[in-house]
Amino acid sequence: MPATAPAYDPAFVQLVGKCRDAMRGGVDAWSVQSSGERLAVALALNHADWLKLEGYTVVTARSMRHTTAEGATPLSAVFLGQKEPSKRRSV
Repeated sequence: MPATAPAYDPAFVQLVGKCRDAMRGGVDAWSVQSSGERLAVALALNHADWLKLEGYTVVTARSMRHTTAEGATPLSAVFLGQKEPSKRRSV
């Protein structure tokens, strides 16, 4: 049985474009992105130094809930392969 093509995900396409921009333009291109985009792009490109500029560590950045638009899936969740943000249980 042939594999089905993955569904088109506009948030993922946007993330890939923002990553490409940052790869080409470096920190200058990254710094003009929105805070949610900067977070997701720094995670995707493994730039802990960029996260530090924003005051995040990798751990804190992964837990942030930035979105690109009202009701959109957080870009960090898209990058991490989640459709919805993980629901943490309080202990």
